[in-house]
Amino acid sequence: MFALPRGVAVDSRGEKIFVADSSKGVVVFDRKGELLQICTSLDLEEPFAISADFDDNILVCGHASNNIIKIDKSFEKVTVLCGETQGIVSPMTLCVLPQKSIILLTMNTYKGVCLLTTTKK
Repeated sequence: MFALPRGVAVDSRGEKIFVADSSKGVVVFDRKGELLQICTSLDLEEPFAISADFDDNILVCGHASNNIIKIDKSFEKVTVLCGETQGIVSPMTLCVLPQKSIILLTMNTYKGVCLLTTTKK
């Protein structure tokens, strides 16, 4: 099912499991292990970390694309939240604090934890 799995996340109801696979993209399956879909985007290269926000949107950091993208819960819209112009270089881990719209991020090139704020829309 996976080639290079890097991170895992679960939706708020525990029904869908998301795996950031550096080779395949975002692999989505259900609790029984049935593959539901594989999401890819030209904006996402080498997905590493993944997290779900309060609205069950999926946030993924692209290690090679130097960005963080958001995939809506219907998997129809991909938005680049931030990238190199905001200082994102080789992101490695990602955690979303949904109640406060905060993203915690580590990068290969930075020896600390970055705190990013997002605006709910």
